[in-house]
Amino acid sequence: WDVVLAFARGKTNQILQQDYIDRFHANEAYLPLIDDEIPTTAGKIFHYLERLQVTTPVLSFINASIDDSMARLQLRSIAGKMIEAEQPTGTTRREIMRVAMVDGLVGPTLEMDIRLAAVTGDVGEAGEVVLDMSEKNVFRSYFNGVDTEFQADVLATHLKKYIDENFKQSEKVYPLSKLRLNDEDALQPGDFIIRTHASDEANVLDSDGYEDGLVLIFVALQGNKAGSYPNKDMMYLLPKGGEYTTNLVLSN
Repeated sequence: WDVVLAFARGKTNQILQQDYIDRFHANEAYLPLIDDEIPTTAGKIFHYLERLQVTTPVLSFINASIDDSMARLQLRSIAGKMIEAEQPTGTTRREIMRVAMVDGLVGPTLEMDIRLAAVTGDVGEAGEVVLDMSEKNVFRSYFNGVDTEFQADVLATHLKKYIDENFKQSEKVYPLSKLRLNDEDALQPGDFIIRTHASDEANVLDSDGYEDGLVLIFVALQGNKAGSYPNKDMMYLLPKGGEYTTNLVLSN
């Protein structure tokens, strides 16, 4: 590879946060409110989501591996209402068991394990790295706002399908980095691949590096062959400590 670009979790989430701000400046709703009914135990337990608002997508690298581009997307709820109801056997009546008002302090979170995607660019662009919440890209999901693991899995599976069917494409796909073409530049990007790399402390709860990691873009310049795929022996491309957020490595 001719160029390797690395940017850290903090930088990645800063890009997502800036996209959130830009959308509001453009008078666009960020993400639609979720109104839905989910039977979590068939014919018995039902959950109602009323005007549930989720905020900026956040990436974690707790599940990252240098072998692919996996990351964990977190969508935190900041407003709305959750109602749990039970339908007694042999009746059509549903009894409310619990009502929870969602706020920014204790709102439940939808987690989705996804692979960051490489998208071929239009004229003037070699391509871009995107976060895509479409159902086809979700490999695992979990919703932590309910009592049991079974209900958490059922709700998460339902919500990822709801997002896929009810959110617009622009509300599911977020660019993280673009490779641009400029005839005046000495370096012209060609083929590229994406990988994610967890830090040594990504899975150490309460550590300074918990959930940290890197998005890596390996680039072959036009006219050059792509390199081999990175493996677990690859060094971590940001030094520990300090406020380092990006690194650009050029071959010689």
